[in-house]
Amino acid sequence: DGRMIATRQKTWATEGNWKAHKGSAVNQISCHPSGKLALSLGADRVLCTWNLVKGRVAYKTNLKSRSTLGTQPDCLTWSPTGDYFTLCGFRAAEIWSIKSADVLLSRKTKEKPICVCWVADELCLVGLESGKILWLEVTEDEGDEGKVMR
Repeated sequence: DGRMIATRQKTWATEGNWKAHKGSAVNQISCHPSGKLALSLGADRVLCTWNLVKGRVAYKTNLKSRSTLGTQPDCLTWSPTGDYFTLCGFRAAEIWSIKSADVLLSRKTKEKPICVCWVADELCLVGLESGKILWLEVTEDEGDEGKVMR
């Protein structure tokens, strides 16, 4: 129904009950390593950045125009430091920067990405439907562009 409910584990008391995606299903949730932010992705194809301290949406990104992700983006996963997160689509994997709130890399794939695992602060592995693994790494560029993907 588009709601997210935060429940305290020790007492099972409801700490928050938020309408997240205007009645559309919440398909993915990923909490930032700090525990202060979260991302949610709904069937409405809106990516919400949540301020968990204040219990409200801090930012919304409409993904409807991002044709690279297809109709059902998924694999929403934070990097260990929380500087980056992944989004995958039917035949694409993207790494976003939290600082720029934009895509650092969009990599087309021949198969559907089915899982993502960050194995280091700047190293991400994407499991593909065929059993292959796509290796993505954030590296320092010698130029003025800062961090880039390879």
